[in-house]
Amino acid sequence: MKIRKQNNPLIPMMAITGDLSRGQIEVILQRYLDKGITQFLMYPRDGCDVPYMSERWLTICRDFIETAAAYGMEVWLYDEFNWPSGTCFGKVMEDPSYTAQHVMVENGVCHIEKTRFSNGRNPDRYADILNPDAVDCFIRLTHEVYYKHFAPWFGTVIRGIFTDEPSFLYYNHPAGHSIWNGGYPYFKDAEILYAEKTGRDLFADMAEGSEAFLHDYYDLLGERFRKVYVDRLAGWCKEHGILLTGHLMCEHDIHGAVSSSGDTISALRGFTLPGMDEIPTNTSVDRAEWLTFGTVQAAIRQSEHGGLVETFALGPTDIPPARIEQMIWLEAMFNIDHYLLAVAAVDARGNVKKNGWYNPMCYTNPWFEGFPELGLSAAEAAAWAQKTIAAEVYVRLPIRLTQKYLFDDEKKHLTHYRLTELFRLLTRRQKQWLLLNEDEPAPAGIPVLEITDVDDFSAEALVNSLPARSLRITDENGNLPDNLFLREFTDGSAVILNLEDSSTPRRLFIHEKGTNAEILLNGRGHFLLDPQRTALQVVHPAEFCTELTPLFRLRMDHLNTLR
Repeated sequence: MKIRKQNNPLIPMMAITGDLSRGQIEVILQRYLDKGITQFLMYPRDGCDVPYMSERWLTICRDFIETAAAYGMEVWLYDEFNWPSGTCFGKVMEDPSYTAQHVMVENGVCHIEKTRFSNGRNPDRYADILNPDAVDCFIRLTHEVYYKHFAPWFGTVIRGIFTDEPSFLYYNHPAGHSIWNGGYPYFKDAEILYAEKTGRDLFADMAEGSEAFLHDYYDLLGERFRKVYVDRLAGWCKEHGILLTGHLMCEHDIHGAVSSSGDTISALRGFTLPGMDEIPTNTSVDRAEWLTFGTVQAAIRQSEHGGLVETFALGPTDIPPARIEQMIWLEAMFNIDHYLLAVAAVDARGNVKKNGWYNPMCYTNPWFEGFPELGLSAAEAAAWAQKTIAAEVYVRLPIRLTQKYLFDDEKKHLTHYRLTELFRLLTRRQKQWLLLNEDEPAPAGIPVLEITDVDDFSAEALVNSLPARSLRITDENGNLPDNLFLREFTDGSAVILNLEDSSTPRRLFIHEKGTNAEILLNGRGHFLLDPQRTALQVVHPAEFCTELTPLFRLRMDHLNTLR
């Protein structure tokens, strides 16, 4: 196994608020450095008193970058104010032709309309990220400006740039709600490209809304998004010696993912450092974002640089360090080796507007002194993340089926439910499953499970058709325990993760080739099994664990309590 050289993989997502002096920046970065943090992301967001991309903003950025260089730290840039990426905080849409458009169908007649995006995060228009001229404008206003000012640090101190939730779906989110308004995403030359692809008239097909139209048009949208937005940004980053990272919109939901990006796996494979979003910190088998994990792992398989996750922003704010470690190890089991800690605000003023996104992953946290230990564990997780998973079965992503039912509320939700049901059952049966794209060939000798009909479907029957496993983890009654995750690698090693959100240890048994071994799996803990099984390494042995008495408890029982 070749391990990529990297620093501590914890990356505070440093929300830049106020108007910071050079001295304040030096103090802030020194605090992180003292705890072993060696890289961070600069995230401009609400609460910043400085106009975005102004000379004063660029001076603050320079102070951060120069201080980081002096301290031996590395920096990740962020390509937007707040999110979603692609607008330079509305400046791209100052040219009206760069504003996103959509088509409304009324009584069989198609109308092209400007897209409104009124959810309070950005101005009420969104950029047409399917228009190459609009994307080039975004690059000029953002990436080129950063390069003009900070070129000497690109590829050394500056490792990459993060793009956040770009999508051609945003007009479906009036007032911040994901409500379909009856329109279709639209871009310049859509009619020409659709006719070249299908030989049919786009607007006639839109008016009809047939299954063939949904399949062909959303394929076209996905191809366009990858080519015009992702590939353009990735190409620029490659030319300037940095990585493109970030994540997409609605990764956790199959119909949301297709509606937002067309083909999420293909889009993420265009990133040099594919990323995902997991901010609620869900680890149980029933709640974990298996589709998101599977999607980013499928992209990472074709990446030379690993993967990244934005995580913990919805905490909750009193999340214990052991649960943070638990989530990092679950993320590592899908080959993710960069952990973006959201949100590490430099102060709390940004939370007046962003009050739902506040998990203080920063020096104001009561357990900030524990960051060095968390960093050591994360570094070990990142090393395991670079191993090759011993795939036992592939699940094919049902893009065609999702396109078919994209606007059938009952069937589209049933499609996602069937897919999630399959992921959960495979995980409970301790099967080593990975996600395969719709048209992607499977490696020889590995079975592929597919959902071809949402009504006539049995996850149980599909999983029961798979061969029995040689390595199994059971409880004392010989049953497969719930909320357990087993990951095996091609070098013969394995990891057993406790997915329960509890400090209570679990008595379990390892069965393999006629041999048995009893283990005590600690609350939120994990076991590491070496390839020869000569040693079973328990992480955080129970005799060294102490139940801590909280210094205070916060109850959400008053109207003026802000989480």
